[in-house]
Amino acid sequence: MNKRLFLCLMAFTLIFSSMVIAKVQVGEVMEEGFETRHPYEAKKGLVWEKVFHHDNAGYIAIHFSSFDLAKGDYVEVCSPDGQYVYTYLGQGKKVFGEEERISSFWATHIPGSTAVVRLISKNPRSAFGFTIDK
Repeated sequence: MNKRLFLCLMAFTLIFSSMVIAKVQVGEVMEEGFETRHPYEAKKGLVWEKVFHHDNAGYIAIHFSSFDLAKGDYVEVCSPDGQYVYTYLGQGKKVFGEEERISSFWATHIPGSTAVVRLISKNPRSAFGFTIDK
């Protein structure tokens, strides 16, 4: 191997390894608590709503630390324009490939700097509700 090729490979290796090792921050966790009443209000329609906004954010992701809704009730995590809407019900997020649900989970992220969380009830009964911690 000639000296020039060897030096080029060494330089490439050093540059690439420094890129791999460098930490890149992709998000900022905001630890704040928001929650429904426990149990939440027993009424049909919109029970709880909160708009989450962070200037210049690339996305917003909501973390539920506890989640338990009455049958038929659901939570929407969505963009303000309705382009992105993710729905969660029962005991939370479904475990991929199984019937089990987990009550402590990150909701699917919403692109942009604003996300809306809504609890909608379809029956006159209620349950625990949810707690958002991040």
